[in-house]
Amino acid sequence: MIFYFSGTGNSKWVAEQIADSQKSKLMPIGDEINTSCSYHLEPGELLGFVFPVYSWGPPQIVLDFIDKMKIDTLDGRPDYLFFACTCGDDVGYTDRVMKSAFERKGWRLDSCFSVQMPNTYVLLPFFDVDDHDLEQSKLRKAVKKVEKINTILGARSNSFAMLVTSIPWIKTFLIRPLFNQSLKKVDSKYWVTDDCIECGLCAKACPVHNIEMKNGKPAWRCDGSCIGCLGCYHRCPKHAIQNGKITLKRGQYYHK
Repeated sequence: MIFYFSGTGNSKWVAEQIADSQKSKLMPIGDEINTSCSYHLEPGELLGFVFPVYSWGPPQIVLDFIDKMKIDTLDGRPDYLFFACTCGDDVGYTDRVMKSAFERKGWRLDSCFSVQMPNTYVLLPFFDVDDHDLEQSKLRKAVKKVEKINTILGARSNSFAMLVTSIPWIKTFLIRPLFNQSLKKVDSKYWVTDDCIECGLCAKACPVHNIEMKNGKPAWRCDGSCIGCLGCYHRCPKHAIQNGKITLKRGQYYHK
């Protein structure tokens, strides 16, 4: 059983490749978190989580979902537990944050992986999507990386392959809390230009159903439920969705 969270499609693609190879059921966290979060695992069945790295850590919705989960097994623990995270550059100490979340449940982490994918975050100065050549290079390498992941998972081997670079503690435990705090107001800065064609793709792309179409235009709930994934911004075929002024000259990327 594999649970995933994805805003721009990178993590969804990774989750789909793993689920298909491992013959596992695939479930979106954005929908599942609003249920009882109770699941039955067969003996030997793997339990996995796939998600993007946000500011060198897992999205808060992933941690909230894990805290809420209840699994039905003989001893209350999964037989094999893994996570795979997608990142534009590096992951900081994402593994430490996830291990702590699992330890609170009494679960043991068996494997974890990072998969470098095209950059999607555009809300800070000097942050933008990758150029076409780098984007395509990352996607080609990701195919091979996911194949290796599936080999490891199929054998139920142990592997801890995370892309960690400089100052990971500062990134994850000092910068990330500030980033999470900033997300509380992120959807209040969205607006739509006259280029909007009222297609509704932004609302369909939102993994937490935070967007309603009103009079043909997207409207964000602005109640704190926005994850800041930028799925709506990147999915817009006319670049009509903006967040403040910083996105006016930023690029778009959506995994198709």
